[in-house]
Amino acid sequence: MNLVTFLSNNSQSLFTLGGVFLGSVITFLISYLNNRFQAKEREKDRNEQRREVKIQTKEKIIGGDILKLMDSIEVVLKILSSAMNLFSNYENIDKRKEYGLLTPTEAKKKMISLDNEMPSIYDELNTVLNAMNRLIFSFAEEEILENFKDFMQACQVYFGELLKYIDSKSGGESPEKNNISIIKVSQAAGKLQRALRDKLISLRD
Repeated sequence: MNLVTFLSNNSQSLFTLGGVFLGSVITFLISYLNNRFQAKEREKDRNEQRREVKIQTKEKIIGGDILKLMDSIEVVLKILSSAMNLFSNYENIDKRKEYGLLTPTEAKKKMISLDNEMPSIYDELNTVLNAMNRLIFSFAEEEILENFKDFMQACQVYFGELLKYIDSKSGGESPEKNNISIIKVSQAAGKLQRALRDKLISLRD
């Protein structure tokens, strides 16, 4: 039996066999492509999970430091407020002495008491600013560094003006009447807070 005769006599069987074979190949290809797609999706999910873990770790570490810095800004402003209250007490003593409500001896005693409070307030300010300084420089970001320097300088200028007035006891123009320095402190604090918030937001990028 030649090949032509064989094919002619078994064409139906061969067609059926070919259909089965082709169906198997198609099924195999579909299964293969589906498995590849699922593998890629699983790898994509794993990569996304790893990325999310890295983001969360970065947020936890850096974000925690940023929140500490933002809290520290509020602490510094409260310290400066305490210094301003102390200054107001000096003014109050001067006025009470001027109106005869306090004798010079009584006024002096009260001022000495206030004098003893100022160093602790100044030390507290420096402690907080130094702690902020260590955290700030760990970011190595120019905008944050520059804004912190401006904030620290504004705080020191304002505190220095308070000390100058209190030490002189001269009754000259007070920081309360000339509030340019405290405005600069508020502006510098706002810029630093904005830079820190921007950094916090960027951690998700």
